[in-house]
Amino acid sequence: MGLPGDGRSASLGAVVHDQINEILTAADSRQQIHVMSTFVNQTIQTLRDRGLSDSPSDFLLDHAPVVHRKINNAKLKNRLNVVQ
Repeated sequence: MGLPGDGRSASLGAVVHDQINEILTAADSRQQIHVMSTFVNQTIQTLRDRGLSDSPSDFLLDHAPVVHRKINNAKLKNRLNVVQ
């Protein structure tokens, strides 16, 4: 998954845009599920690759508290207390 600064060609916005467009235009729900699963798996792998999460979970939501704990900016961390 291309993210800004990771040396890959696509920006995060472009990747997300393309995948959402693919979900919206998919011919059937199986294709939509496949695209969403791929997106979630890529996102989880990117979090792990960047050292933002070490959770073994395959569920994206389970990574949120791990990422949240790594936020150093107290003001931002307090605004995002939904994952606590």
